[in-house]
Amino acid sequence: MLGGFNIRPLIELLDDAEVGAVAAEALKKTLLMFDYFHDVKELAEKGSANACTVLQSWPTPSGSPPAPSCPRP
Repeated sequence: MLGGFNIRPLIELLDDAEVGAVAAEALKKTLLMFDYFHDVKELAEKGSANACTVLQSWPTPSGSPPAPSCPRP
């Protein structure tokens, strides 16, 4: 997916027990996150396992900090 109006609802669903993993899979394939990257990063830093897997799936430009470690279940 390129991005667009679907990004915000997918981010909001990351912590949903029923569909969070599905939202994470969709976000992993989203190219144009714009400022929503910071929202996913914030959720990952707060312990969201789905947000963390999304961050870890995206490539990082050289010189940028690595994605945070995923919380252990």
